Amino acid sequence: MNKNAPEALKWIVDILRKNKIPFRISGGLAVRAYGSKRDLVDIDIEIRDKDFEKILPFIKKFKYVGPNKYRDDEWDTIGLAIDYKGQSVEFCGADSQKIFNKNTKIWERLESDLNDFENKIVFGIEVPIIPKKELIKYKSKIRRRVDLVDVEFLTRDP
Repeated sequence: MNKNAPEALKWIVDILRKNKIPFRISGGLAVRAYGSKRDLVDIDIEIRDKDFEKILPFIKKFKYVGPNKYRDDEWDTIGLAIDYKGQSVEFCGADSQKIFNKNTKIWERLESDLNDFENKIVFGIEVPIIPKKELIKYKSKIRRRVDLVDVEFLTRDP
């Protein structure tokens, strides 16, 4: 894990809260919030598509890419990536996300309700986290190696 991950999370959460931008944490940091100890690659945050422009004035001094249309083998979304002191912070648009379901071989809309979350303490900060069932559902569909590891962790008996 990047030593600047806690500072990066606090920095971006402060910006989001001060500007009243609804958000929730997903991806690997969400899995860690549910107890995983796996390495953290980036901090994934979902926001409404219309809120990307609100963030830009606050990130100018950091290297960033986007917001722009992003598509790879698993994701089709609007994305914004920030390098905060070596820690990647990545945003995706909650209103327009699609994932490639490797089980059905079809692109499908990923429903992201930013009002549906669980509050968890991450790096000493209370943040909204994607619900575990929803996290398992999308990771079971995109099926990258890391996602399968996460699903195994999230579905194991306590």
